[in-house]
Amino acid sequence: MKYTQPVRGSPPAAGTTTSYGTNWQELSGIKNGSSFCFAKCRKVKVSMAFFGSAITILQTLVTAIGAGLGVWGVINLLEGYGNDNPGAKSQGIKQLMAGGGVILIGTQLVPQLSGLFG
Repeated sequence: MKYTQPVRGSPPAAGTTTSYGTNWQELSGIKNGSSFCFAKCRKVKVSMAFFGSAITILQTLVTAIGAGLGVWGVINLLEGYGNDNPGAKSQGIKQLMAGGGVILIGTQLVPQLSGLFG
């Protein structure tokens, strides 16, 4: 049985488990029936959920910035080909490759940050 909501400040019944899957008394080392650990464990769970959503948002932002940089690179590349300008072509291909690199960082590296917090 998973325990997720306290009953008016009382600790969970003996032998019940928290959402972490372990006995709530084992999490604190408190055996006297105090509900302190349970409140502390809920705060940890809420902050972990916050980090999870923050990592998802960060991943989306980094990927969007990389996509914008890539699109800007394609525009510069096409402008360089249209005007026969080697400087614009060079800048365009650099921006395109940098945008692809930033997208890779956003999709591959940023999700691994969750391992630091969980």
